[in-house]
Amino acid sequence: MNFSEERVNIDTFTAKMDLDKSKYAVGKNCKLSYNTQVKHGVLSAGKGFKILTLPMLETDEREYQMYEQDFSFIKLWHYTYYSIPNDCQEYLLVAYGSDGKLYFSAEFAHVGNFYPLNNTVYSSVPSAINFNVGEDSVMGFAFEDRALVVWYCDDPVYEVDEAPYFRSICLHGDRLFAIDASKDNIVRYSSNKNPLDWKKNVISSDDAGSIELNDYKGSLRQLVSFQDSIFVFEDYGISKISAYSSSDEYFATNIYTSGSKIYANTACKCGEFIYFLCQDGLYRLDGVDINKVELNITNLISREQEDAIICFFNKKLYIACHLDFEKIGEEDSIVTNDASQDKTTMVNNALIEFDIETEEYSIIKGIDVCSMVAINDLFLSKLVVALRGKKYLYELTDACSVVDTNLTSVWESGNITLAALDKNKILKDIYILSKYPVNITLNSDKSSKTLTSIGQDKIQRVGVNLPGKEFSFKLGCDTGNLHIENVQLRFKVED
Repeated sequence: MNFSEERVNIDTFTAKMDLDKSKYAVGKNCKLSYNTQVKHGVLSAGKGFKILTLPMLETDEREYQMYEQDFSFIKLWHYTYYSIPNDCQEYLLVAYGSDGKLYFSAEFAHVGNFYPLNNTVYSSVPSAINFNVGEDSVMGFAFEDRALVVWYCDDPVYEVDEAPYFRSICLHGDRLFAIDASKDNIVRYSSNKNPLDWKKNVISSDDAGSIELNDYKGSLRQLVSFQDSIFVFEDYGISKISAYSSSDEYFATNIYTSGSKIYANTACKCGEFIYFLCQDGLYRLDGVDINKVELNITNLISREQEDAIICFFNKKLYIACHLDFEKIGEEDSIVTNDASQDKTTMVNNALIEFDIETEEYSIIKGIDVCSMVAINDLFLSKLVVALRGKKYLYELTDACSVVDTNLTSVWESGNITLAALDKNKILKDIYILSKYPVNITLNSDKSSKTLTSIGQDKIQRVGVNLPGKEFSFKLGCDTGNLHIENVQLRFKVED
């Protein structure tokens, strides 16, 4: 039997998986990639998280690590206001804790702790927003089961007893708009003279009012102020609320009907677009048209994503969701309950970092993000995250670890047949340029081998001698260090 030589060369990696177009990713295409990132074609270790550090003063960029709190973090917001007593702009992180209380901590007077706004325990996670009441920049917390709560940081918290209970709230122009929690086909809006006035007392364009939406596309879930309109995200559709020309009278029109469920809690303004997650993938709205973003991993996100969230930071979209890695032969991420040592599946087991300009993405696997907030204040620029059940806050870093625990990095090729499905082949050896040690798993339809490449600044040859007709290979490391510039596989193919 005669054999000729063929080679497969990968000198430009991609972290973007290719799972939607065919059953298998083929050849050099990426079948699986997580806890990796690609820059200029080089495969390197992905990003991770460390415990949040913040500066002590606006005039001192040195940072100090936050302490462990007495509660775990469930939801995060950002609040900035002008403090009259301090005669300066103040910047705060605000949180909803596992004990049902609201907390705050100053970004530039960091002492490591969060402090309760009051002693009230709230039974549900609110929708929160920054807006102005007179000259005060306040923060409002809307609940489905109690009155609107308003906080101006220099004054005590108070409730707006006259306001209805709300599901979602947003600011548009001089008015607040909100979904009525008791009549979820109704969007109410406040007076444009006073955003805390929700009563319709007189017939006037300045008065409060409501808009009824009866397009029967599920419950109204989320409001987003974008461009000149308010977009209403429903279970299976999107409506747009606009003002009649030269007036403050409003009308609603349906602009989109979805065949798959919309996860309205993921709707996020990102520059010139609103991005949101559906059961069949990621979508983008420019104010008029809605288009699907080709991530090519629809099969992994087709499960329920009610707890998924999206945050926009430094021109990138961060999508915390649950990916079904088991569908492509990977173990799902699990978390251990410290009290019982029981292992349970993470709610969100991955964070996708999506570049909205290049549409490239990478996946951080093995973290359960329950809330995110982007900080861009003065010299401070950070993506701050809360991990489910944790009593610290964390920040995104370039180290492939969560605090002191390294994340496992994996990149797997598609199936390699060399355009000859029925011919016998032998994978003779693999050449690799890797600065750090890396595990190489080589698979064929007949057998498999796992080898280790040492780290060095020159090309290494690793002998294989693996027979088969169809091949793939996987690169992995759990040291947090990965830098691979080139991989070449040398085959002998039956003539």
